[in-house]
Amino acid sequence: MGDGVPKEISELLPFYLNGTLDDGEWKSVDHALATDAGLRAELAVLRQVRTAVQTDDVGRSPGDLGLARLQRDLAREAKPSWKARIASVAAAFVLGAGLSALVTPRFVQDPADYIQAGAPVTGKQLVVAFRPEATAQQI
Repeated sequence: MGDGVPKEISELLPFYLNGTLDDGEWKSVDHALATDAGLRAELAVLRQVRTAVQTDDVGRSPGDLGLARLQRDLAREAKPSWKARIASVAAAFVLGAGLSALVTPRFVQDPADYIQAGAPVTGKQLVVAFRPEATAQQI
């Protein structure tokens, strides 16, 4: 691609080669090809690649029967068996129960340990207070 050709024109070359551009895009690319030797060289490389791909012998294809087998196998893998569904539900239940057993005690406090800041002070207590102008970083 030459220095004066926009990237968009270069990106349209495969579509130009395949004949899938609309009239406006085709005219833009055609005009750029007429003025830029680097762009013409890039188009020549794309032609060689297309020709190589089209003439490449891919070997023996399994045909329609092979495609049908592949689709059947994919459909079978896509639907889990009822045993797999039950196992996944049971695993989710056990995981949920285990997590709730671990997490719940951390959030449930003994009411005797919790005293509101505005409550009257009784007995020995440690009161932590901050000045109203204290920033979060200072705290």
